[in-house]
Amino acid sequence: MEETGVHEITIDKEGPILMFSSKKKWKSKWAILSGGGLYYKAKKKDPETSGPILLKDFTVKMNDEHKKKFGFEIASGGETYIFAFEEEDKRKEWIAAIEEHRGKEVGHSAGSDHGKKKQSTAMRVKKNVGGSVATSSAGKGMIKEFLGKDGVKLLDIVKKVVTLQDGKKKAEEIENTIIRIAVKVILLWKNKDIATQDIAGCVPGVKTIWSDAIDFCEMSFAYDPAKIKEHAEKLQIDFTKLLTEFITDKNLANLREVMSYLVTKDVLDRLFVDDTNDEMKKELNRILRGGWIVVFKDDKQ
Repeated sequence: MEETGVHEITIDKEGPILMFSSKKKWKSKWAILSGGGLYYKAKKKDPETSGPILLKDFTVKMNDEHKKKFGFEIASGGETYIFAFEEEDKRKEWIAAIEEHRGKEVGHSAGSDHGKKKQSTAMRVKKNVGGSVATSSAGKGMIKEFLGKDGVKLLDIVKKVVTLQDGKKKAEEIENTIIRIAVKVILLWKNKDIATQDIAGCVPGVKTIWSDAIDFCEMSFAYDPAKIKEHAEKLQIDFTKLLTEFITDKNLANLREVMSYLVTKDVLDRLFVDDTNDEMKKELNRILRGGWIVVFKDDKQ
């Protein structure tokens, strides 16, 4: 697919870096600083990139605990990333660059585009830059930034329901797919590759399913799994039309698979019929009721 005419992401700084892994070993990585996000990958030419680490949520400080390495760490709450260089000058250079970019939006350049390497949002998304964020808390951080705390709580409810139904492994697969697609959509939105008018076609379907879920939470007699399944199938078509230009067929298939799974009768029964999950259902209703006011306050449909 031709990629001309899409908004471009400026790579402000990039280069080799050492990263301390969860296995307590140093691994060579290729780091990319773009706006307010820090990305990293195994090799420069590797199409799959992890991140972004949302710099505005993190503090940066020196870390000299490791011998013969000039290290620094990026930390927020319980999440810490440790990087290092063989030379002190490189450490100072990167810390200064990261501090400079902490107030920037993800994917937006700190300065002029002149003379800098660029990568289109469409290409970046299709090559899974940020794809590995789905396996870390950074993805949830981006969802929280965009949708608020209740967006993350809603995802947690989905994960709990799937865990009860089909176990932890299935729940993690579902969660990772949702985060991966959500991050891609957020990046597309932030970089103006999709706009309000593009999303308009999905609003009626989202609104219908949202309303169904509120009814199911509040009125047990209204529960109708076949109804919400039918509405979800229509919404799948709308989402496919919206995203087909920007994400791979594989990711679109994963999205359809997740949506179909979540509206199966067994999964819906687990949440809306199983009395042992009443508290979770109440929390879902609170989130949906509050979100309805915010999301659809200006909707005239």
